[in-house]
Amino acid sequence: MEVNWDDFVTTKNLDNSISYEFSTNKKSVLSYTDKEDKKQAKNKVKLYSFIKVHVNVAEDGTLDFQILQYYGNKKDVKKVNLHNLDAYDGSVYYRDIEGKLGKVEVYKNGVVVGMVDYLSNSEDNKLKEAPIGENMYPVPVDNYVDYTVVDWYNVAYNAATGILYFSYTHSVYHYTYTIYVPFRPSFSFDFHEHELDAGITHGSGSGHEPDIDTHEEEVILDPSFINNDCLNDVFNKFREGDNTISHYIENFIPDGSVANLNIKTDDNFGIKYPDNVTAGAFTSEPNNYMITITFNTDPNLPSSVGNFSSIILAVEFMHEMIHAEMYRKLLAHAQQPEIPWTEEFIHSLRNDFNGLADYYTRWWLEQDPEVPAASAQHQLMAEHYIDIMIDALSDYDDNQHSQEFYEALSWIGLKKDTVAWNNLSPEEQANINSQIQNAMQNGPCTN
Repeated sequence: MEVNWDDFVTTKNLDNSISYEFSTNKKSVLSYTDKEDKKQAKNKVKLYSFIKVHVNVAEDGTLDFQILQYYGNKKDVKKVNLHNLDAYDGSVYYRDIEGKLGKVEVYKNGVVVGMVDYLSNSEDNKLKEAPIGENMYPVPVDNYVDYTVVDWYNVAYNAATGILYFSYTHSVYHYTYTIYVPFRPSFSFDFHEHELDAGITHGSGSGHEPDIDTHEEEVILDPSFINNDCLNDVFNKFREGDNTISHYIENFIPDGSVANLNIKTDDNFGIKYPDNVTAGAFTSEPNNYMITITFNTDPNLPSSVGNFSSIILAVEFMHEMIHAEMYRKLLAHAQQPEIPWTEEFIHSLRNDFNGLADYYTRWWLEQDPEVPAASAQHQLMAEHYIDIMIDALSDYDDNQHSQEFYEALSWIGLKKDTVAWNNLSPEEQANINSQIQNAMQNGPCTN
């Protein structure tokens, strides 16, 4: 685990001490599902875990360290800290610097409804099976162990300047604990955890049935994608953001989605996708519930993502995620492993996705039979998704550029034969093309 000493919140306490809470890269998702009834959403649980380091500086400069682990809804947990627990539903685990668990506090709507004090000798605080507080229960996972490496630093506090100074000392961390959830887990379940930072991979089940794949739906990051640092960083930043593309990613995380999403790269992109050699990526339509995004890393192609900056890669990723989300919606309506490309199916979309039905009717059913079905998606994106992409890209890029810049980049991949592009004036098109060309001059994997 790495501590981000540049990302923290600070609070002045009533006793005149100062608290610092630092973010880390330690994030994971815990999920378990009723083995007998996997289709029932009410019997599926998804908990997000984030670890932070808390440093309290007393008036005399004395430092007190704690490791805080938050469990709860992803959006709540990302933003929460000890001094901002309003409306928080979840748990806070307090540990010392050696990883020893001191206590667990359980919150319901920002109010402590239960606590387990592991430092107390009172049997009343052991709570092995009884619910703690209101609607918070221990998950009965035998000998659940989480191994974590923590980088530790010597810390000095300058009272005059109010600045903390850090120097590296060592890395060690290992602990075991019980996990608490917001309701009584009365059903038989499979359970496992996977690291979000390392990409979502399959792990073991609980002690009941080891090595069971409990993921019905998920985002699967291929090793080829994970090992591409630039692409993986783009994915992580979108995943941790708060924009429409981030939400599209969440739609594939295990929580009722009908589709899986596989993201990978291909060094032989030109051979495998000869009709798309100018593209930076390609999204394949669903095959046995699997939607695949393949990024072009072919060293023989000028269009390889390895030739472009991070902001261009972010545009490519954003563009392909919109394709993936459209396919996910089509699959959700079809309720089949693949999309049945029939006139009847397209017309039936009006019951759930009228916009998709309209564009697939006008730009596929009513077009030449040789026109690919995917062209309808580009027409739809060019007409209705530019604003969505502007907002997502500005969120990804922390608003470092103008809205005009983000709008120009959003047109990448949407200029060929789309009505919305052709409706722009020659001056508007020239300005967009100029900004795109300038952005593409930046070196590979730069901002």
